[in-house]
Amino acid sequence: MSNFARNIELYLSVHLGSINSVRQYRSTILEWSQFVGVDQILAPNLQDVWRYIQELKKRKGQKSRYNGSDEISLGTIKRKIFILKSFYKYLTAMKLCTDNPFDRPDLPMMRKKADPKRRTERTNYATVRKMIDSQGEDREGLRDKAILSLLYGSALRPSEVRLLTLNNIKKTPEGNYYARILMAKTAYREVLIAPWAANVIEKIIAQREAETGDSSAYMFCQYYGVPKKPNNKPLSESTFYRKFKNHAAEAGAPSTITPHSGRKTAISKMIEEGVPLRDVQKVTGHSSIQSVETYWQDVTGVDAQPVKKVKY
Repeated sequence: MSNFARNIELYLSVHLGSINSVRQYRSTILEWSQFVGVDQILAPNLQDVWRYIQELKKRKGQKSRYNGSDEISLGTIKRKIFILKSFYKYLTAMKLCTDNPFDRPDLPMMRKKADPKRRTERTNYATVRKMIDSQGEDREGLRDKAILSLLYGSALRPSEVRLLTLNNIKKTPEGNYYARILMAKTAYREVLIAPWAANVIEKIIAQREAETGDSSAYMFCQYYGVPKKPNNKPLSESTFYRKFKNHAAEAGAPSTITPHSGRKTAISKMIEEGVPLRDVQKVTGHSSIQSVETYWQDVTGVDAQPVKKVKY
């Protein structure tokens, strides 16, 4: 491993906690190093930064629910700039670099206001059932049914479902399945899998164990070729997103539904059923109760406010 690669891993291990943050930071830093060149990585200039931003603006991304554009969002570009600004701050503190090229107020993309973020929408409960029940019993059908069941049944984040491994699906003495979700470094949270999803979870586990013989294999992979074979890598983010959108469209769901809608729908359903917000927070892994309260406000609305109990 090169000195630069070692510094990347040291920075990630010391300064970051969330596994998703580590993944985002690593991919952005490696992307930047490939763009500017390893020889130039410790001595970049503002021109390199401008070229990088212009290159990002040309990329295609997921179609925006706000303006219909398929260009990479301004928010994504700003996040990448922030990541690299933080990384070069670390490099300069370690005296590995003399200048932070991203610590400049005149960066062109930092002056423009990002598009407002559209709130994630819930999915109609009948549509959820239709999405899940319409999946076939072949390998890909079982895979997609299990994915939808975990999104809508256990309120997991899309990234948590996509990267789930077989050895992180456990069973309680009472016979209930649950998922161990890596939160930060070695910290896990345990999330019960909805009992109605147990059958498909059992089938997908048996299927993947037969395919790989490896208890640490990813639960959900891509199949290719004729006859179809598993590539034993996790579904890519784009494939995961596209599969979900296709199933949602087939079930008649609005085009604004996204994989994260599964999590919001499940959380909303728990709140509707009277589950205390603190218990919901433990299941979902939200860092603060205030985040869960936003779901409560969406579910209850103005009509449920306690003011109506004020009588004289």
